[in-house]
Amino acid sequence: MLECFLVGIGGGLGAMGRYMMYKLPLPDVLYPIHTFLINLIGAFCIGLFLALGPRLALDSKTVTFLTAGLCGGFSTLAALSAESLGMIQSGRIGAAILYCTATVVTCVIATWAATRIVRILF
Repeated sequence: MLECFLVGIGGGLGAMGRYMMYKLPLPDVLYPIHTFLINLIGAFCIGLFLALGPRLALDSKTVTFLTAGLCGGFSTLAALSAESLGMIQSGRIGAAILYCTATVVTCVIATWAATRIVRILF
């Protein structure tokens, strides 16, 4: 139960960090630069926390707070990145590619479907 509380606190802090990133004045580019940077930073940070946890002898609750909580609240793509890396490191490269592709494609389709349903019903 403590881990759930820690994830909630970390997730809230991560979400606030994500919101603050959107407030940064960044130049316009051809794609959503704020989201790109949030995902890049989140993926980098979750990698740091996963690698540093054992080296610094951090307990599992602290690592959970930092990874599932803080990084997960900041960027859900960070979790996808860490899971995919785990698959690649265990030799499941095809599964990692399928997981990444399926996640991105199906999530875009799900978002599109939800917007279509709302337009039809409302």
